[in-house]
Amino acid sequence: MRHSANDAQDGGILISAYGAIYDRVTIRDSVLSDAHGAVITIYGGAGHQILNNELFRGGEEGLSIGGYGSSDVLVQGNRIHDNNTEDFEQGWEAGGLKATNQTRLTMDGNEVYSNKGAGLWLDVQSRDAVFSNNRVHHNSTAGIFFEVGTGAKIYGNKAWENGWGWPNWAWGAGILIASGGGAEIYNNVVAWNADGISVISQLRSDANPVTNNYVHDNTIIATRGSDLLFWGEDWSGTMFDAGSGNHGANNTYWMDIGENGETRFSWTSGFAYLSSFNPTPGEENGRYLSVTEKDQVLGAAGMPLSR
Repeated sequence: MRHSANDAQDGGILISAYGAIYDRVTIRDSVLSDAHGAVITIYGGAGHQILNNELFRGGEEGLSIGGYGSSDVLVQGNRIHDNNTEDFEQGWEAGGLKATNQTRLTMDGNEVYSNKGAGLWLDVQSRDAVFSNNRVHHNSTAGIFFEVGTGAKIYGNKAWENGWGWPNWAWGAGILIASGGGAEIYNNVVAWNADGISVISQLRSDANPVTNNYVHDNTIIATRGSDLLFWGEDWSGTMFDAGSGNHGANNTYWMDIGENGETRFSWTSGFAYLSSFNPTPGEENGRYLSVTEKDQVLGAAGMPLSR
């Protein structure tokens, strides 16, 4: 499929819309491109599968899942790249994939790259999501973005060279949690992004409690000036309360310059030294990698050894 003149937030291929709700639609092994809005849009229903497709040159985005809300959708094995050719607002809805109002959405084993906007973005009261084993790189904003949701497993992903189009504060992360909770982020390799992994709490009317986020056993690699692991709040909320359940542990780090007094971690305030960050709830038993260890991790992940 090519050259669909659909509206924004509509799909060149459209599943469940205008009052007609269907379940268990599968789109697989297809080459789909050059829609004006999204290449594929899912507005509702349950059990859909988007498998082993190439989705590219969507004017707004590659895949949009939202509207009435869906459940148990599987997005697996796709290449989603070079979307937002019409320069839609990247903070509204644009990029590789954006989904809203989802229950148990699984995004597994996709390669998502070179999109103007986020790579994989889940927003607006979604629950119990899985982001697993994706390769997410060279997207202009966050690589993997879980916003205003409750419950996510984010693991086995490789995220690099994301976020350089929006590096302000710590928004340019390889993996970003914003105004949501219950996310477990583990066993990911995150390298050469504007920021490493960020968990952000903001004062907004639709926010979920930023509680019970657990960041552990990740490898986070960055260049000077980036935040490696950032826990940040721009209001007097409860993110840092003792009972919040937010914590990190056993992450490994590498930066292209030794500790020199510049901030590279954050929990209630900035920390320049891992020895000071480790005693906070934001990290426990974190350590630095040697150059050899860093190269071994990146080589095994098929990621570039330097930026």
